[in-house]
Amino acid sequence: MEHKIDRISELPEPILEHILSFIPLEKIPQLSILSKRWQNVWALLPILEFNQYIREFNPVKLGSISVNEKEQKIRRMKYDFIYFMEKILQSRYRQRLSINKFKLEMFDIDESDCALLNRCIGYAIESNVKEFNVELEYDQLVEEPEHYYQLPESVLTTKSITKLSLYKVKFDSFNCDINLPSLKKLYLHEVRVDEQFIQTVIASCRVLEDISFKGCYGFKSIHVSGLPKLMVLKLKYNHDLKRVEVQASSLQSLHIDNFWIPCQINLAPCESLKELVLHGTTKTSKWLHDILLKHPRVEKLDLTGCNMLEWVYISSPHMKTLNLSRCEKLVEVNINAPNLHSLGYCGGVISYALNVTALFEANLNFVGRIPWNVEKIAFLANYLSHPKLLTWRTVFIEGVIIPKELRESQQPFRPLYNVKKLELKAYFSPKKNEFSELVDSMLWICPLLEILSIECKDENKSVHNIFFKFSYENPVYKGGENFNCCKLLLDLCWRHYLKTVKIEDSGGLADEDDLRKYFYENAKVLKSFQYA
Repeated sequence: MEHKIDRISELPEPILEHILSFIPLEKIPQLSILSKRWQNVWALLPILEFNQYIREFNPVKLGSISVNEKEQKIRRMKYDFIYFMEKILQSRYRQRLSINKFKLEMFDIDESDCALLNRCIGYAIESNVKEFNVELEYDQLVEEPEHYYQLPESVLTTKSITKLSLYKVKFDSFNCDINLPSLKKLYLHEVRVDEQFIQTVIASCRVLEDISFKGCYGFKSIHVSGLPKLMVLKLKYNHDLKRVEVQASSLQSLHIDNFWIPCQINLAPCESLKELVLHGTTKTSKWLHDILLKHPRVEKLDLTGCNMLEWVYISSPHMKTLNLSRCEKLVEVNINAPNLHSLGYCGGVISYALNVTALFEANLNFVGRIPWNVEKIAFLANYLSHPKLLTWRTVFIEGVIIPKELRESQQPFRPLYNVKKLELKAYFSPKKNEFSELVDSMLWICPLLEILSIECKDENKSVHNIFFKFSYENPVYKGGENFNCCKLLLDLCWRHYLKTVKIEDSGGLADEDDLRKYFYENAKVLKSFQYA
């Protein structure tokens, strides 16, 4: 009988650990049947991620048992999960093995779990954990922040922690001196803290590089200063926040989303600032203009739901990405950014002046059912005068079909020959016989499209796609010819260039015969039509 060689056991320990890092922790002990070495190696992993959802929770398995029996079974499953976690952590602690990353995800937390959780967290802390992540969910009856799990104070004095990420816990009071000298990343999501805690953490963690507070409670102001290495600051949906002060010379990215709640923002000059994201703020155009003057090296600017903005003036050789979305009072935009690469706009028809010669891609979304008129076409021609890639979002497909009578009234209109790829994303699908009208409108705007991609949804909200691929040839113009199709244009239209059409319609959205007829009747030099 041939002897089977256990090649797994011959692998170096770092490779075994790398393989095991892709497998849920709760499943790893089962792999010991594959190799004797895995009986011990799995317990030595430096990355410990405990997820109660993966390990136990499956309502289908509970069957049609009574509510009381179900509660008892869930309670027993939760206790088994915590016991499993404690056993592993305790073993590592006794062997004096350090932990690179500890992550805990649990649900239905209540007071009876606190002692066990404290013990498990204590073992992780004593194992010189570097990345510490706790994400908890609660029974609906104790979902209020005052009932959140109080994290042990020992977490705040762990010198080894480099990343602290917490979700739905609280620090109502603490009697220790916060000592996190290695902390570089601090993420608090729906955490209950007070201003004293926030300011003490900032004052004592001098090597912080990345701070994110999202949906937190209990503090009305935050003052960020004295952090020479801070590069990223994100403040999003913090319910009580009314004042933000930032003094951080190394800051590169600032993101503030205040849910349209008035908040005073004082930003001292940050010479390294490259990204500024403002969502739902109540700042004025004058305030924004002054901020941009003080931070001329901003490369990315995202303004969404800033409803106090009436105008936006930008003149910068450094600006590369700009997004203006749903700023309700915005009526005028003037952009002089020769190196701008990406431009996004969501709103109504407004005054747009652009000097963006390097623009590659544009995103467009008209809010509501804005009827087509001369002003809307002029806006479109101005907004899309440079990009090669256009993504156009709409709810109703008629929102992108320009009426023929309106097209015929444009004198003159210069088509957008620069746009080579158009991605149209509609919430509702057009009717089968409407695709030819839709394509006709898109080619009137962008007559040298190479790819037209249409994404839409059916009545069941399933997403479908149809792709048009076009190729062209140089037109042969004979003197004295009079083309009615081009009489209002400054150049010949697509009908004199289009050579081949290839359509990929896996969802059967369009009418093949209708499209075939449309292209052969309109394209003067068409040589090939393929439909798949």
